[in-house]
Amino acid sequence: MKETERKTKKERLLLIVAAVLFLLIAIPATLHLREERKIPETFRSCVKVFSGREDGCGVILDASPEEIIVVTAFHVAKGWNGDSRVQFHDGKRAFGQIFGGDEALDICFIGIPAEAGEDLSRYRAAAVGQLPPEPFPVYLYDPSGIRGEQRIDGEVLALKEYLYEFDRKMLFGRASVKEGMSGSAIFTDEGILAGILLAGNGEGILAGACTDDILKCYGGPF
Repeated sequence: MKETERKTKKERLLLIVAAVLFLLIAIPATLHLREERKIPETFRSCVKVFSGREDGCGVILDASPEEIIVVTAFHVAKGWNGDSRVQFHDGKRAFGQIFGGDEALDICFIGIPAEAGEDLSRYRAAAVGQLPPEPFPVYLYDPSGIRGEQRIDGEVLALKEYLYEFDRKMLFGRASVKEGMSGSAIFTDEGILAGILLAGNGEGILAGACTDDILKCYGGPF
């Protein structure tokens, strides 16, 4: 009987030791996973655009309690209609109206007015400021990550490089962009808006509109 009791106690002790070892391994791994899932604060200014013709992204360029101004790619918003919507970071979908842009530059602005009694001050515009000398590292907003929104790291090689494919000067850089990211915000490591994505290819090349051109098209700076 005593031998059986000693054996049982030994088995329990081994189970306790195994459980402690599991926790020592699992807890740091879980914390690391949570850290990876954290998204940049700048993504709170990013939106998804559902135009009915082509889905894409956009970024809040200007914000007030009464109205939000979103900039996106013109080719994304080209099919804008009564069913088109903009989705904010908190999941809210809102109707807006196109009020300007430049098709040749592939830049479009969407105005989203506040609903009756609504205060839009909870939404923030992307930070606009001085950009570092080229080339500089950037990250882009990707709405299609496995765990939801995620960042894609890249590099801006030139803010205004002549690209023969488009026959104009554009933001030029490198990043592994995906379908559905047109209009996505391009941020510096400091969280400053460098521009928006307009095109990319499977070789990691991206083209976009720099913030300076966006502000000139909108009538800024603010």
